[in-house]
Parts: sequence; C-alpha cells; structure tokens
Amino acid sequence: MVTSEHEPLHGQKHDVNVEIRGPSATDVSHSFIQRWNEACDYTNPYGAYPSLNEAGMLPFPERCASPIGRDRVQIQRTIRKHAYRDGTPAPNQTRHFDIWNGEASILAQYEIAIKSAKRSIYIENQHIAHPHLLQLIIEALDRGVMVTYMVPGFRFEQYLNPTLATIAAHTIGKSFGSMVRYLDGWFRWMSPPPRHQTLCGESPISSESQYANVFLEILPKMASHPRCFLGGLIVPDSHYQSLYIHSKIMIVDDEWFTCGSANLVDLSLERDHTELNASVWSRDAAKSLRVRLYSEHLAADTQGMDDLEAMKLFHSRADANQKLMLEGKQLDCMAHRMDGDVYGTVLFILSLVLERRSLPRSALK
Repeated sequence: MVTSEHEPLHGQKHDVNVEIRGPSATDVSHSFIQRWNEACDYTNPYGAYPSLNEAGMLPFPERCASPIGRDRVQIQRTIRKHAYRDGTPAPNQTRHFDIWNGEASILAQYEIAIKSAKRSIYIENQHIAHPHLLQLIIEALDRGVMVTYMVPGFRFEQYLNPTLATIAAHTIGKSFGSMVRYLDGWFRWMSPPPRHQTLCGESPISSESQYANVFLEILPKMASHPRCFLGGLIVPDSHYQSLYIHSKIMIVDDEWFTCGSANLVDLSLERDHTELNASVWSRDAAKSLRVRLYSEHLAADTQGMDDLEAMKLFHSRADANQKLMLEGKQLDCMAHRMDGDVYGTVLFILSLVLERRSLPRSALK
C-alpha cells in the first residue's frame, strides 16, 4: 500500500498499489509486451516510436521467474475485442490465447469472489456502476455477509457548514429524484441509445444516462441494507475536505484480495478499456492489507480482530465520525458514512449533465 501522507496532486487522493515478484511478474511482463508490440506506432510515418529497423519488436519472456514466497498470485485482464492479434502463450502455457476475441477475467474473478464470500467484503473503488456486481453484492448481504464499499465523496462541505451541507444534499436527493427520472426518460426518448457489443454479449448501455437504474435504484437498495456501509474519506486536519478514492481493491473474508486498474463499471470490465489486476489468495497478505487500511482510515489497530470484528468497528467509528461532522466538531478518523439515495442521485445528475455535452443539437430541440 502506498504511504498515507496523501500529498496533493490535482487534489487529495487515496490509492493502493502492489509490487509483484516471481512467476506472476513474468505474466505481467508478457501482457505488457503483447500489448506494446501491437500498440506502438513504429509503422506510422509520423509516429514518435523509433522505426522497426532501429528498435525492433520487444521479445517475449522465455521462462518464468523463480517462485518467491508462499502467496498465490494470479493476473487477470480486460482486453477489448479485436484490439490485439498476437496470442503468443506465456512461458508456462502450451497453447496460443485467442486474444483477438478479448478477455474478461477480471470480471469473472469479481463474480466468483463475491459469490464465494461467507463473512465480509471490503471494497474501495473509484466507481460504483456495474449493475450485475451490485446485484451480487445485494445477494451476499441477504445471505449474511457484511459489506463496506468506499467511494469518492462530494465536496458540499467546501461551500457550506456541515449541517447545511447535509440538508442541501438530502434536498437534492429527495426533492429532485422524480424530476431526474423524468428528464432521463425524455432524453432517452429524444435520442435512443445504440446497442454495443461487449465481451459478455450485446449491451444497451451506451452512455452514462443509461445508469439511471444503477444510481437511482440498485445503489440505494444496496446502501440501505443493514449490513452494508457506503462511505468516503476525509482529508486529515482539513475542514471536512473529501479525500478522492482512486484505489481499486476488494478484500474477501480476510483470505483473498484483488488490486489493479479496473473500475467497477462496464467500461473497465467488459467493453472498452484494457485493464490489469492481481489477485492474491493468502490469509496473511489479505489481513495485512486490511489492517493497514483500517489503521489509516480509522486511526485504530485491528491486528487482533477478525474481519467481522474489525468491520463492525469500522462501521461504528465511521458513523460516530459522521455525527461529529454534522455537529461541526473535530473528527476522530478519516472514514464517514454517506447516504445511498443522495450519492446515487448526485452521481446520476452529474452523469446526465456530462452526457448532454456530447449529444447532437437536434436531440436537445
């Protein structure tokens, strides 16, 4: 995990990274070369990359790095269809991979992990917009799993005191929900979305406004579950300034975690982007990551607690922190709870505004 100073760089951010050694590092190298050799512009007469005669193609690794440690690490990817052709196998594989038809193993890992969870799921992610995964989380909650989902917060507090900020947020969430739904229906009637092919089949999702069901229904349903916590982080020693969560991790049952570049949205998991994640099956590594994150977010040592005890502490301290914020007092830690209805409505309003910028004028007449 990166250090916790959170130096300002285009605003305050929280992120998590992993260093990989051993055979899985060879897999990362192979994936990089596989993409680089086809993505570089040496064939373009105006390209910045040196010509093929001067540089040549990068060679694939011929053997795996020696094993280091006991942790099991697996690399997953999202590869867009019809973007790459060279399916040269990794050193420990015997057959070519059909990379031409894409890959969605990150999505598959998330699905399996959420379905397999027995006790707890801890998520930090920049996005919260994949309807299928949110439904799986709701199913996990219904079977008794505790869930913490940490996301970027909004900065009402920059303009209002905490009490007025909360009132304003709830006014946006409660008073304009029906109007937002009406506007979404009107815009979709004026400019019906085309259907897109994804790695998982045809999808009608073509723009942010198509996430209305996610932001206005599924997300609030998940967040309102008694075993679910939707929250954000506050910059330490600031006037309630939101800390932007840029990390993409999930820890399950203190036994398994994934960390990488994939956001929990269809663009990163099944349609457009190319992503890379590392999944680690190790009780020691998963608990160590959880303890370090909770230490930073809660200012508390949870080393002697199991995952459920630690998560209950997380929820209670973050709820108490939210109360302190509403009272205008100094906070005890960085974590705080957010309202799912408010968060979903604001997300949808923002996405609707962003989408309208790209619509043809005829659609707005």
